Amino acid sequence: APQQPVKTVESAVDITEKFVYEQIKNPSFAAELVMMCMGGLPREIPPQFNNTYTPIAAAGTETQVRHVSRLLAAQLTNAGLGPGVQEEKRRRRQAADKGEDMAAQPAMEEFEKASVKLAPSGISRPSRKVQTLKLSEITKPLSSATKTSMVMSAIQRILKSDKAAQTEGLKDVRMKIITSLAASYSKDVQSLLLHFILDDVQGRIDLAFGWLYEEYCIYQGFNRNSSVFNRTPGEISKYNDILCSLLNGVNYRSEVSRVDRDTALRRLYLESPIITSDAISLLKQFCMEQGRALQGVSLMKDLVLKRPVKQLNFLNSILEFCSHEDQGVREIALSTVLSLYERGELGSIIEEYSVMFLKFLPLARPPDMLFGADKGRPSIVTTWNEDIIKVCLNLYLALLPKCQKLLGNLADVYVGSSGDTKRVILRIIEDPIREIGMESTELLALVENCPKGSETLITRIIHILTEKTIPSKELVDKVRELYAHRVADVRFLIPVLSGLTRQEVIAALPKLIKLNPGVVKEVFNRLLGLSTNGMTGAMLPSDLLIALHNIDPTKCDMKTVMKATGICFSDRSTYTMEVLTIVLQQLMEQKDIPLLMMRTVIQSVSIYPGLVGFIMNILQRLIVKQVWKQKTLWDGFVKCCQRLKPQSFTVMLQLPPPQLNNLLQQAEDIRDPLLLYVQGLTDAQRQHLSADIMEVLYDKYTSKQIASAAGDKDASTEDNNAQTNTSEG
Repeated sequence: APQQPVKTVESAVDITEKFVYEQIKNPSFAAELVMMCMGGLPREIPPQFNNTYTPIAAAGTETQVRHVSRLLAAQLTNAGLGPGVQEEKRRRRQAADKGEDMAAQPAMEEFEKASVKLAPSGISRPSRKVQTLKLSEITKPLSSATKTSMVMSAIQRILKSDKAAQTEGLKDVRMKIITSLAASYSKDVQSLLLHFILDDVQGRIDLAFGWLYEEYCIYQGFNRNSSVFNRTPGEISKYNDILCSLLNGVNYRSEVSRVDRDTALRRLYLESPIITSDAISLLKQFCMEQGRALQGVSLMKDLVLKRPVKQLNFLNSILEFCSHEDQGVREIALSTVLSLYERGELGSIIEEYSVMFLKFLPLARPPDMLFGADKGRPSIVTTWNEDIIKVCLNLYLALLPKCQKLLGNLADVYVGSSGDTKRVILRIIEDPIREIGMESTELLALVENCPKGSETLITRIIHILTEKTIPSKELVDKVRELYAHRVADVRFLIPVLSGLTRQEVIAALPKLIKLNPGVVKEVFNRLLGLSTNGMTGAMLPSDLLIALHNIDPTKCDMKTVMKATGICFSDRSTYTMEVLTIVLQQLMEQKDIPLLMMRTVIQSVSIYPGLVGFIMNILQRLIVKQVWKQKTLWDGFVKCCQRLKPQSFTVMLQLPPPQLNNLLQQAEDIRDPLLLYVQGLTDAQRQHLSADIMEVLYDKYTSKQIASAAGDKDASTEDNNAQTNTSEG
C-alpha cells in the first residue's frame, strides 16, 4: 500500500500567531497596542538594548508583520495565554478521553516542528534575496479628513490618559507631548485643548501654563523645531490668541465658579510669561463688570508690583480708573493709587498724572481722552459741567494731603479757570484742606505768596482751616502781613478774626459790616467764638455791640451800623437781658453818648419788657447829660418816652420846662395822659412841680413865652426910637 502522508498538527504557537497576525493588521489596533505598552517602558533606555539594537530595515512588510506576530505568539504561549494554549488544552482532554498517548503526537513537540526560525529583527534569511523597500508601492496616501481624524483621536486619547500618566510618573512627559502637539497643529487641536482645560480649570491650570510657555518659547526662538512648524520667532499673535482665549474662557464660562474664576485669572496674569496689550484690555473690561472692581483693581496693583516689564501699563490702567464714571470703580482705584504712592518708587509718575488732569480745567472744552466706553462716558461732551470738572480733580485732591507741594498748582489753575470751575473748586476742596491742616509749611507759603487772582481761593482755604478751631499764630501773621501790604480786601481777615487783637478788629469793623448780611453774621460768630467749638472769641457780645455804637460815622453810614446792630439783637441766645444791661450801662458812662444809643434803648425794652425800670434810670441820667443838645439823641428820647408811658411820666416831669414843652409839642398824644397823671398826684407830690411845668402841662407856657417875647420886642423898639430922636436933636 502506498505510504500515507503524515497529517500536520498546528502547535499552540502557530494558532496564536495567526490570531495575532489578524489583529495587528488593523492600524487602529496596532496604534492602541503601542500606546498601552508605552506606559510600561522605562524612563531611560537600558544599556543592553542600546548596545544590541539595530534598525529594522523591513519595517511594515508582510514578512516583518508575520515575524512580529510570531514573536508575540511565542511570548503569549510561554505565558499560558492565547487561543493556541486553549486549543492545546482541548486536545489533551480529547486524548485523555480516548486513552491516547500525547507523547506520540509530534504536535506536542512545539519547537521541534520545522517552523520559521526567529531571527533577530531586521536580519534577512541568507537563502533569500534582499529586496529594496519602496513605501510608495505598499502604502496609499491618506486623505486630509482621515489625517485630521487620526490626529484628533490621538490627542483625545492622550488627553484622557491623565490618570495613567500620573500613576506612572509621566505627567511632565504627557504635558510636553500635548503642548507640542497644540503648538504644531491647527486651531481644531487648540480648541480641543482649550475646552479640555476649561472643563476643570483648577485641576488643569498647569497644562494651560505649559501650553503658554511652549508658545512663548516659539515666540522667543528658544524652540529649535519652530521652523518645522512654519512658525516665525518674534510673532506673538498666536500666543496672544491663546492667552486671551484662556482669560475669556475662565471669566465667562458659566461652569467655572466665582472663586475658581478669580483664582485662575489671578494666576494667569501673575504667572504667564508675557502679558499682552489685549490681555490688559480684557482685565480693564473685567474691572468694569458689576461687582468685579475690587478684585480687578487689586490684581492690577499686584501686577504693578510683580510684573516690572509692564509696570507702567498696569499703573496707567489704574490711573485711568481714577477718572471713571462709576463711583465704585473710581473709589477703589483712588485708594489703590494712594497705597502705591506711599511706597515711593512710583510717586513722581502719579503726581505728574494728577497735575496733568488738573491742568485740563483752564481749557476751553474737556479733552477727548476723558470720554470713551472704557471711561464709562461713551458720548463726548464739549462743555464743562460739574461732573467733568470733578473728574479732573478727583486724583489731585485725593493726593494733595500726601503731597502738599502740589498746592501751588491748584492756585495757578484756579486763576486761569472759568467762574463755574472756580465755584466747583471752592466747594470740593474742604476735606483735603482740612486734612492738610494750618501747620503745613507749603500752605503757609501759599498764603504768603498768594498769586494775583487767587485771593478768593486763599480766603476759602483759610476759612476751612479756621472754621472749627482758632487760627495758629503763624497763619494769623501771614494773613495780617498779606492784608497790610498786598490784599486790601477785608474779607481776607474774616477767617483769622479770632486771632487778631481787639484794636485790629475794631479798626476793621467798619469795612466788615458793609459786607452782605450772611457774611456779617459769620463775622460776628467768629468774633464771639460761636463757630469754634466753644473756644473763647476775640470779643465779648457786649464789647461787639458797644464797638458797633462807637463806629465813626465818617467811615460807615448809620444805616449800615443799624443793620449790624439788628443782627446782634436777632440772636437772643447771645444778647440776653443781662448783656444788654451791660451795654447800655457802659454806653451811658462814655463821655460822648453814641448817636444810636436811644435806638438801642428802644430795641432793648421792646425785646425785654423787664428792662423798663432800668431804662427809666437811663432816661433820668440822659436828662442830667442834657440829652436835648443832640437832636438825634433827643428825638430818640422823645420816642422812648412815648413808648414807655405811663412809666416815663415821672421822667418827663424832671425835664426843664422848655424841654418838656418841646417834648409835648413833638408828641401831642402825651399831653393829656401826662396832665391826667399829674392831676392824680397828691397835693404833696404836686408841690414838687414848678409853676412853669404846670403851665406847660396846661399849654399856657407857650403863650406866656410868646407874650414875653413880644414885650421884649416892643421895649427894644422904643429904646431904638429914643436913641434915634436923641441923635437927631
